[in-house]
Formats: sequence, structure tokens, C-alpha cells
Amino acid sequence: MRRFRVFFNNRTQEWEDGKKLSSVLKIVGLIVAIVLGIIGWSWALAQIVNYVVLNLDWIVFTIIVGIILICAIKVIFPVNIHNLPVTPEEHLKPSQVSQALKTNYDLLCNALIDVLPKLQPVLKIMLPNYNCELHSNTPYVKQGIIVLYEYVVHKCDSVSTEFFKIALAQELEMNLNLGRILGISNPYYIYEGIPIALIQVHSVQDCGAYYKVCLSIVNEEYCRHMRYTLNAKLTQGATGLTAPTDNDFS
Repeated sequence: MRRFRVFFNNRTQEWEDGKKLSSVLKIVGLIVAIVLGIIGWSWALAQIVNYVVLNLDWIVFTIIVGIILICAIKVIFPVNIHNLPVTPEEHLKPSQVSQALKTNYDLLCNALIDVLPKLQPVLKIMLPNYNCELHSNTPYVKQGIIVLYEYVVHKCDSVSTEFFKIALAQELEMNLNLGRILGISNPYYIYEGIPIALIQVHSVQDCGAYYKVCLSIVNEEYCRHMRYTLNAKLTQGATGLTAPTDNDFS
């Protein structure tokens, strides 16, 4: 019995010693792995730095060539919206004004082509097969100090022009926010700290068989014009009010 106890105690001590040794080996292995990892990353970083130093000229040359190519592509294929000033004749040549108007008109026409299919069920309109079907006989209209771009949308049935205007404006603004309108990178124009959607539905007119839709590209002049118009309407509404008199309650 005594021999058994001695044998059991020896086995127990060997097991505990083995467990302690295993923990020590794990710790040592972890430290070795960390050290090797640091050495590996240091070696890789040193190789990268060494490569950059040895090939610095080629790297700088490649970056410069890439920048030149990007700039060249933007110059050769310009697709940008033009915010025309109040009196463009004083700032641009007639040919430049004409080209800017045409660019804007085509861009806004493409924007309409993209949004009208989604609005067709609610606005009850005919979908155009080609962009030219939206073109108006008077594509550019100067109203006061702003330039409007006029389009024709044929209809199947009638809806409220105010409803048409609101629905179209919301769909255009959503496409602006999603970056779906080619040529426009910034969807908003900031006026006195307030963001305004760059494309505005200025007016919608029911012409019987079709709607006449006027769009505008927002700039400083447009914002001032709309503020003036709003103030004029408020003033006109105020002049229509009369203070009650005693006779009104007699």
C-alpha cells in the first residue's frame, strides 16, 4: 500500500511538472512568434523603403504622367454644366454662349429622359423614344435675369400642374443626390448657407395635348430672382388683407 502511494505521488508530481512546462513552452513560443513577426514586418518595410529610394525618379515620373493624362482626358472630353451669368454677352463670346446653352439643354434633356419613366404612371404622360421628342421650339427662354430651358412632355391624361412640378422636382433631386446625372458633381448650390438643388423645375404649363416644362440651373442670379418673386407675392398677399372695423361686427 505504501509503495502504491509513493508511485501515485510520483506520477502526480510528474503530471504537474509537465503542465507547468507546457505553459512555459507556450509563453516562450508566443514571445518567439511576436519577435519573428516584428522582424518580418521590419524587413518588409525596409525592402519597400529601399525600393522607393532606388526608384524614386520613376515613381515621381509615373505620378506626373498620370496627372497629365487625367487632366488631358478632362480637357478633351468636358461634360460639365455651365452656370451662365446674368449678362453672358459681356463675359463670353456668342459662340461660347451658344455652346454653353446647348450643353446645358442636352444635359437637362438627358436628366428628364432618365426620370420620366418612373413618373409615367402617376403623371400619365407619354414616354419619349428619343431625346428630340422633348425638344421645344423655343429651347432657351430668358425670363428677367435668368435663363430657362424649355421642354415638351406629351400627355395621355391630365394631372395638376402643381403636382407635376413637385413630383418632377423630387425625382430630379433624388437623382442628383445619387449622382445619376452625368456632368454634375455637386448636387446642391449653397445660397446664404442654404443648400438648394442645382436643377429646379421653374414652371409647368398645361398646353392641352402636352405640358411645357421649364427647368433652370441654380446660380446666384436665380436665387435672387426667386427670393424677389417670393417677397413680391408675400407683399401682394399682405395688401389684399384689410383690418376689420366696427361695422363688420354690427
